[in-house]
Amino acid sequence: MTILSRATALPTTAADRLRETFAMTPFVWLPDHARRAGGDWTLRLSAGRLQRTVRAHIGRPVLVGEMASRTLSWVPMDADALIPGSALPGFDGRLELHLPTSGAPILALTGDYQPPGGWAGKGVDTLLMHHIANHTTARLLAEVREGLLADHPQEERVHVHG
Repeated sequence: MTILSRATALPTTAADRLRETFAMTPFVWLPDHARRAGGDWTLRLSAGRLQRTVRAHIGRPVLVGEMASRTLSWVPMDADALIPGSALPGFDGRLELHLPTSGAPILALTGDYQPPGGWAGKGVDTLLMHHIANHTTARLLAEVREGLLADHPQEERVHVHG
């Protein structure tokens, strides 16, 4: 199992709005390429020129004290049939929004994945794939950050659980 953890600071001036936006339907703050797929989402993840479509499940927001979080998991999709594939790993983790009473808010993505391919896959992961996974999660975190900070028209600001 490989663990990933990324975090980015958010402007202190946006703290009041962030919790509210994070609690809204993910459609409001996910990247523009995100599409609803039943109760889940399809996302196009990228690391440099590499792109992969995944089927993602985003849990309901949990708001406790200075932290808001959602579970986030995904499985790769076959590019042609949009069915789960197994050549690349899935991901199980959490998207967390830390809103301290003093200091800058922090958006974090933490989780883990199991490299496919047994011991050979673990070797490839150590040499190459772990770097791609880090770039992928950094890019997704940047896109979510951008979505949380964007101005959203009032009609989009609907609280929908999911």
